[in-house]
Amino acid sequence: MGRPLRILIVEDSEDDTLLMVHELKRGGYKPVFERVESPEAMISALNREAPDLIIADYTMPHFSGRAALNLYRERNMEIPFILVSGTIGDDVGVEAMIAGAHDYICKSNLARLVPAISRELREAETRIARKAADQALRKAHEELERRVNERTAELAQANRALKAEIEERRHAENALQESEEKFRLLFEKSSDPILLLDGVVFIDCNEAALKLLRCAKEQLIGLRPFDLAPKRQPDGRLSSEKARELIDVALKEGVNRFEWVRRTLDGEDLWIDTSLTVIPIRGKQIMYTVCRDITERKRAEEDLRATHQRLFDIIEFLPDATFVIDKEKKVVAWNRACEEMTGVGKEGIIGKGDFAYAVPFYGVRRPLLIDYVTMDSDELSQEYQSIRRNGDRLYGEAFVPAAYNGRGAFLAGHAAPLFDKKGNMVGAIESLFDKTGFKHLESQLRQAQKMEAIGTLTGGIAHDFNNILTALLGYAGLLKTKTNDPTTLIYVDHVLSASQKARDLVRSLSGFSRRQAMDLKPINIHGVIRGTKKLLKQLLTEDILVKTHLYPEDITIMADATQIDQILFNLAANAGDAMPRGGVFTIETKTLELDEKFKHFHGYGEPGRYVLLSISDTGTGMDGPTTEKIFDPFFTTKEAGKGTGLGLSTVYGIVKQHNGYVTVYSEPGRGTTFHIYLPVVSDKVTEAKSTTAPVQRGNETILVAEDNEAVRGLIRDVLSRYGYTIIEATNGAEAIERFKATDKIDILILDSVMPIKNGREAYDAISSIRPSIKVLFTSGYTRDVILDKGIEDRKFHFISKPILPNDLLLKVREVLDEGPFPGSRRIRPLPGTG
Repeated sequence: MGRPLRILIVEDSEDDTLLMVHELKRGGYKPVFERVESPEAMISALNREAPDLIIADYTMPHFSGRAALNLYRERNMEIPFILVSGTIGDDVGVEAMIAGAHDYICKSNLARLVPAISRELREAETRIARKAADQALRKAHEELERRVNERTAELAQANRALKAEIEERRHAENALQESEEKFRLLFEKSSDPILLLDGVVFIDCNEAALKLLRCAKEQLIGLRPFDLAPKRQPDGRLSSEKARELIDVALKEGVNRFEWVRRTLDGEDLWIDTSLTVIPIRGKQIMYTVCRDITERKRAEEDLRATHQRLFDIIEFLPDATFVIDKEKKVVAWNRACEEMTGVGKEGIIGKGDFAYAVPFYGVRRPLLIDYVTMDSDELSQEYQSIRRNGDRLYGEAFVPAAYNGRGAFLAGHAAPLFDKKGNMVGAIESLFDKTGFKHLESQLRQAQKMEAIGTLTGGIAHDFNNILTALLGYAGLLKTKTNDPTTLIYVDHVLSASQKARDLVRSLSGFSRRQAMDLKPINIHGVIRGTKKLLKQLLTEDILVKTHLYPEDITIMADATQIDQILFNLAANAGDAMPRGGVFTIETKTLELDEKFKHFHGYGEPGRYVLLSISDTGTGMDGPTTEKIFDPFFTTKEAGKGTGLGLSTVYGIVKQHNGYVTVYSEPGRGTTFHIYLPVVSDKVTEAKSTTAPVQRGNETILVAEDNEAVRGLIRDVLSRYGYTIIEATNGAEAIERFKATDKIDILILDSVMPIKNGREAYDAISSIRPSIKVLFTSGYTRDVILDKGIEDRKFHFISKPILPNDLLLKVREVLDEGPFPGSRRIRPLPGTG
């Protein structure tokens, strides 16, 4: 395979660089190189990664090999540095080696390159090894000296520490005695009841504890915690079992806090907030117990629960879907209307968790009216919409999937916060309303607005791109006809292939913006599918099975067959990416009638007969948020460089151009299905046979008005080769002047959009002088822009960019050989054009 070798080449000639790399490969190396030709580039390359070798040209326009050598020496690098030049002499080479270069080689004698590099690499390895050995010896000496010093310092420190420890122990004993006296004082005088437990037996207490339990100290000492409690706690557990469990937790964790009921010696039950802390006292684990009477608070909580229960009883029978959540967003009330709307019963949601997770919503990060608890501002922005505060009320909306209400619906809601007596928010009461129909309309409007914005952008992109592609495709085609060199033909084919891919990209941009002109004809959709199936099998891998289930009868639709192919290819490509380990790709057709009930239920669909084209795969599938975005232009889940994000937006644009509808159903791990509805027509399919006419020569005079120099030059070169005489103009006004200057012009070729005067304005002015003049319009803009410039659809001859030479020759011959263009004089001139 060859020895890998990283090389930094300081060279302004890419050809010379490739020659040197070629020599290295011949010499058995596997070079990985980076070419630089400026000091800044060299410094940047060295900072990124140190190479194994530097080769520098001695003489360059802006950076010399000597300057590169200085940068190399500043870094004290050990790698070989070799000068290569076509003009260097021995005197200069020797001088460079004295300055630090390891060798110099003439470009005319590159046979020396590999031996010189091999030699210098070996010597560099020797230098590096020797330097490493010196450094290791020096480091070992320093380490030995450091250890001797450290050991000496440790012995001195140990001596000082021993003296300090003796003094510290004396102070510690005094401090301990003082601390015990302070603890006893705090223990006795604390206003909180405090008891000390040794295991499960009381061994001491303060005056506040005796007052709480209404007993004397001699009555308390020796008792156990469950001796001062009812037989059972309010939760039904035996006090003795619960006390032992709580003490075990404190011993294990070090602390424990809980609430339970104690009974005074005179028989009254009190709710006590108890805090246990384990502290070591003279080698024993003593339980430090602090008690607080919370009986009044517990009674207030019970009253509040009773009030809430009355509220919940009222909510249960409200006609609207109403529920209550607490401060932790857990559902505490869920009425019958909620059960009917969402399909979730009380047992499946009350007290079991966050409402946002118990009833999933698609399209929002934290769904439906939940953020009122943590709201820090007047507006909360979510992925799907904003939730705004309106006085004491909140409003929001989200999507409930079909699993929860039988069909899936957009629900809107209102939320009113619940406050305690101190004004603290403790929960919210919320109501839900079905807004499915409105949300479908809103979604369609939002998608249409996005497509309109992208469409405005694509018009300019298509124009500039198509001008460039016209020159690329045209001149590459001409070059292909003028050369017989096999290598050159391969290069030309690469240029043509890349240009055609760019042309397809422009068409995709126009497609998803719904501005690409289409040739709508009655077609049998089954014929299109059958014709495409063979190509789909080639597009997909061998482990993907392609199946079709077609409706028994032929189905005729008004469509552009190439656009239907585009839909199938794009969906097949996506399906292939979703099935890396193989699977099944299925195409199915059937007919159905869309009525007003369908439109109301789904939010789309004009009444009529449609073909339902279902395209499915058994791939990885998508989650809800991803499914929401898949038709957005430039949205892709693929890695950078592996997808443009235009495929599905193109599908969406094509379907809309055909007055159809497209939906998608997908779940992670369960594949994806696209449903495409297209209107059915009654026309029978008439298949047209396409033939390619031979290109003919001509002798006519043609006036070409085109503001793009490259496109104008291509049109001139192509037409001149076939005998035509060309008169050129760079804008509409100049075209009018050139026409007036000669009476021999047989046809006009006018760019539709030009400075000063556009193509239509120039034609109107010229046709007012000679009404019979023939015209062929061209443009790289999308169809809507051309119509806006006065080039009415199907009323003038038109050829869109990028223009291929044969297409141009055939179209020019077609226009010249026919009579006056039908209807051309029936078009009224644009206002102000004469």
